[in-house]
Amino acid sequence: MKGIINFFHFLSTIIKTVFGMVMDIVSTIGMVFKYLISIVQIAFEVIATFPPLIKAFAIITLSISIAYFVIGRNAGKSD
Repeated sequence: MKGIINFFHFLSTIIKTVFGMVMDIVSTIGMVFKYLISIVQIAFEVIATFPPLIKAFAIITLSISIAYFVIGRNAGKSD
């Protein structure tokens, strides 16, 4: 009988561990998106202080950089 109780205790511990790990991953991904949005807002606020000609190139460069980051092409390779 004690073995069955230990098995269910072990099973509940495994389920709690997996659930906690999944919740940590989800909260970390949410935090990353929150920080990414804050960084992009700060970058666009800085770009807003630039002269008009430089502002256009800075916005294009930042937009392309964000697009490459989102699609995962930020490894620095040239091919």
